[in-house]
Amino acid sequence: MPIEIREIVIRAAVGQNEGQAAAASGPSPAAGGADPVQEAAEQVMQMMEDKKQR
Repeated sequence: MPIEIREIVIRAAVGQNEGQAAAASGPSPAAGGADPVQEAAEQVMQMMEDKKQR
């Protein structure tokens, strides 16, 4: 069964002081686990790889 992605919506909210502090200190592993964008990209790549194998 083919999967077609026609639209992807990504939303982010960044505060002026919060964004600078987060960029300086880097991501915190306890602050929510894996990056959701990275996780979604990996899932899409896996779907594409599965489709290629069929």
